[in-house]
This record gives sequence, structure tokens and C-alpha cells, in this order.
Amino acid sequence: MRHLRTGLLAIGLSLTLSLPALADPGDGGLIYYAPGFQLINTEPLNSQIAGYQPVNSLFWGQGGGLLMAYHRFMIGAEFHSLFGQLTQNDTDSLRVEGTYGMVHLGYALFSSSRFQFFPYIGIGPGLVNLYGSDNLTGLLKVSQGSNQQVNNLQGASLLMDFGVAGNVVLPMSPENTEDQRGPAVGIRLGYLLPVTETAWQSNRLPVSGGPDLMPGGFYLKLTAGFGSFQ
Repeated sequence: MRHLRTGLLAIGLSLTLSLPALADPGDGGLIYYAPGFQLINTEPLNSQIAGYQPVNSLFWGQGGGLLMAYHRFMIGAEFHSLFGQLTQNDTDSLRVEGTYGMVHLGYALFSSSRFQFFPYIGIGPGLVNLYGSDNLTGLLKVSQGSNQQVNNLQGASLLMDFGVAGNVVLPMSPENTEDQRGPAVGIRLGYLLPVTETAWQSNRLPVSGGPDLMPGGFYLKLTAGFGSFQ
């Protein structure tokens, strides 16, 4: 996933930097960095880690993506990582991290060279990582056959993304009004809906049991990047 993310961002940057004054209204592109926060239902995890400090439902994160538009129809790809949280009891610790990748489709309800507003939907995988200093088989009621020493878990699920976004593209060259390229800022508000239950594994081998934990829920992101729209 790391190599795919790097490749997509490199392609998006090269396309965005080379965009000319496009011929049709609603055409354009954008590459962006997106910090923000997300609300995750951590109750399934907290109910299984008695004695540990509760894991907060508010996760901060960061990511990036690219967006291309043609006649107001938009397609994009985004990757987002959630900063880990550390919870402890008197002797041990547990770290919770998350990440997800999305492919987005949208349509601009309003689009000009300086402002775009569009709803979008997306679909992609979500991952949750749990790292424990103690054996997680007893703590989280998981099982991996005869292996009774599991200290890390990765949970995968499929997510759908429903959101709205607004972008403002600032002029890079006020003297050259034909050049629509420039720095862009925006905001995204949405909800990640789980489509499948979380499937757990450790060291690439299946694990049965585990909490119903996934990186889904409401999110708010700010975006900053570079783009051009007609």
C-alpha cells in the first residue's frame, strides 16, 4: 500500500503541475494534504480491556490524495493514517493505530476556477493495528490455533465513505489571468460506514475472535495542496 500511495501521489503531482487552461468548465485536478480528526466506536475494545485506561474515541490523523475532474464528474484516491493511542494498566501497555485507503467518485454541484463544492462517495479497505506488551489471546479473547502467544493484531474491514467537500483555489499569478493553477485549501466532512465485519490476523495468519473495531465513523479534515480548475 505504501508503494501504491507514493506512485499515485507522484502521478497526481505531475498531472496537476502540468495542467493547462482546460477547455471545458468543470475540468481540473488537485493534489492535497489532509490533516483532521475522526470519531471511532472504541467501546467494543474498551469492554474487553478491563483494568486498562479507556481508549478515546477521538483520533487525530493525516493523509493525502489526488482528485481529477472532467465535466464536473470527479474521481480521486486518498490514503489516511490515524495517530496511535497508548493505553496502560499497572504493568502492561496496548497501542491502537488505524489507516484506510479510498477511491472516490463525486459530482461538483458548483464549480468555477476558484471554488468547487461537491458531494462524493467512496469505497476502500480500513485497517486497525493493536500492539500489546502482554499476550493478547487472553486479553482480547482471540485464538490462533495452537499459538497462544499473540502480541500484535491487524484487523481489516471494507468501508464506504459518504461526504461533502469544498475547495478554494488561490491565484498563483494574478498578472496572468489565463493561468488557473494555484495553491488550494478546503474542508471535507463525512462518515465512514463499515460494510464488513473486522477480520483479524497476526503475522499474516488468521485469528478468530477479537473486538468489533474498525476505523469507521464521522470525520472532519482540512485540505491544503495545489490544483487547477476551469
